[in-house]
Amino acid sequence: MLKGRREPGLKPIADSQLGIFRRHHLTGDKIPLSDLSPGIQAFYQNVSPMAFTKSSCRSRVHRQAYADFIVLKHYDRQGQVVGEYLFMGLYTSAVYHISPFQIPLIRQRVEQVLERTGFMPGSHDFKAMRQLIEAHPRDELFHSSTDELYKTLVGIWQISERRVVRLFVRVDPFEKFVNVLVYMPRDIYRTSIRTHIEEVLKAEFDAAECEFNTIFSESILARTQYVLRIESSRYRDVDQRELISRIVSITRDWGDELEESALDQWGEEMGRVMAQRYREAFSASYRDHFDHRSAIHDIGLFHNLKGEGEIATSFYQPVGAERNVMRFKLFHRDTQLEL
Repeated sequence: MLKGRREPGLKPIADSQLGIFRRHHLTGDKIPLSDLSPGIQAFYQNVSPMAFTKSSCRSRVHRQAYADFIVLKHYDRQGQVVGEYLFMGLYTSAVYHISPFQIPLIRQRVEQVLERTGFMPGSHDFKAMRQLIEAHPRDELFHSSTDELYKTLVGIWQISERRVVRLFVRVDPFEKFVNVLVYMPRDIYRTSIRTHIEEVLKAEFDAAECEFNTIFSESILARTQYVLRIESSRYRDVDQRELISRIVSITRDWGDELEESALDQWGEEMGRVMAQRYREAFSASYRDHFDHRSAIHDIGLFHNLKGEGEIATSFYQPVGAERNVMRFKLFHRDTQLEL
């Protein structure tokens, strides 16, 4: 840490890089703090001696994941910050398996969250919150501040065992990643929904890459964690209320959307009859690949099939497909056809 007449800055110490840092050549030029992200500037302005974050570089050994970064302030004898130590690598598997209440620093953070809830130790709510902390993504426990963690965990506790869709967004203070937790009823979770949400998040936050992890537990809710590596500061302009509305619309039950389309197609009386008849008729694979509008079109093709020898066909070109790509659907009543 160099403190000149104008403003402080960081300057790498020559030949101090060890391990994988030896592969990265650093110039000896001073980097003003004002040129760094607001998160790094805030880190040097607060009293916290350490910060946890992710590197935008992926590990090439052990597992394909973004490397973990630990930033530790260096103090002089007068207690003034004079530099920093950087550590980069991957946490051992033990970090992800032992209780967060046994990890130094993290233990203090989660205990503060429990205390702030005001739940009486041993009560049902206290035990429920403790279980939420145990099951919370471990990286989020490391990277979130106490305030962020409290807000997110209380929000999750409030939706516990309710059939709702909720979104929790946390921006990495070093402006490298945006972390999104999406909760939805597990019975409506589908791969197509997950990929659609991922596409929306990447577009909204200007993300170059996205990692995801979906967890199914005994809860009626499924949780998907998205880690987005962002390319700009566009996240500051994202309207989270509008984003939540878009995510909710994506996760609407396929059968409900089919019923709405049936009512539009055939009217109130006939539409309800058709929706009731075909609501559960389409396989999970079909639902993953085709929306309710395609289903209404296909119902129109095969609804009037009667005899064993009758078939219905559809030969079409998907929207956005290359000119030489065509698709073919074949429908037969009651039994599958072997092609």
